Amino acid sequence: AALGWPLVSDADEARALVAIEPATPGRYGVLGGDLVWFRPDAAWVPGKVYRVRLGGVTGRGVPVEPATFELRAPVPGEDAIEPGGGANVVLSFDDGPGRGRQASELLDVLARERVRAILFPTSDWTRARPEWLARARGDGHLVCNHTETHRDLRRLGDAELRHEIAAGHGHDGGCALLRPPMRGYDERVARVAAELGYRLFLWHVDTRDWEGATAEEIEGRVLAGVRPGAVVLFHIQADATLAALPGIVARLRRAGYVPSYDPEDLGPGLFLLRDEPTESAAAAFALTSGLAHAPGPAWWAARP
Repeated sequence: AALGWPLVSDADEARALVAIEPATPGRYGVLGGDLVWFRPDAAWVPGKVYRVRLGGVTGRGVPVEPATFELRAPVPGEDAIEPGGGANVVLSFDDGPGRGRQASELLDVLARERVRAILFPTSDWTRARPEWLARARGDGHLVCNHTETHRDLRRLGDAELRHEIAAGHGHDGGCALLRPPMRGYDERVARVAAELGYRLFLWHVDTRDWEGATAEEIEGRVLAGVRPGAVVLFHIQADATLAALPGIVARLRRAGYVPSYDPEDLGPGLFLLRDEPTESAAAAFALTSGLAHAPGPAWWAARP
């Protein structure tokens, strides 16, 4: 992308002027003395949010006018979505907003769209909202364990780790799935979770809706990444997700998907999802020190 800016004469000044977040290796240059360009060493990742901050060049009298840009994920056309062939795609929702209305509106949208989802609210959020919890279960959603207070389980001592998992939602509502906050798990977390009767349950498609993505961006990320049996990660507190869901569900159904969890896909044994190439599946399951079983029908590994 070329950005108009005066009084920039070489690549070093361009590098000082432009900051890419997250940090992205690449080359900088100048066109005609007033256009700065940046070319990443590797291709931009489709659907990922990049921010470009522009600032003044010290000592050159260039005004500091920071700006932020985002690389938006285009919404794929109908023929660009991998066909579902009647397979399930699981819509899952984490965390919990600071206000109950957002969570209730999410249940309203799921009811209108006739979607059964897997919900992972923290128990400290739902403790004061028993009516929401009862409605979610009554509407046919699975309400599963996202721990009590959303801490990184890898950083906890053994006693704290056991409490954080045991105090989350789960067996009280008939669900033995645990989604570790921030994808924070290791061999110890997997072992303790199994001792408490839980299977780790991750995701394949991350909408990153909590970052403030627009409804169009959320829809684009889901449709670009969906595959038969995929699990999609949303967040209960993301405002734009409510606006994106009707369009996402309609497009998924037209592509041959059933947007619902299938109880048969949640069968016995550890259910550890990793978005790695298929050939890495055995290594991913080896993490659980013998607790794992062969990938079930909902296993899917992202393309490299």
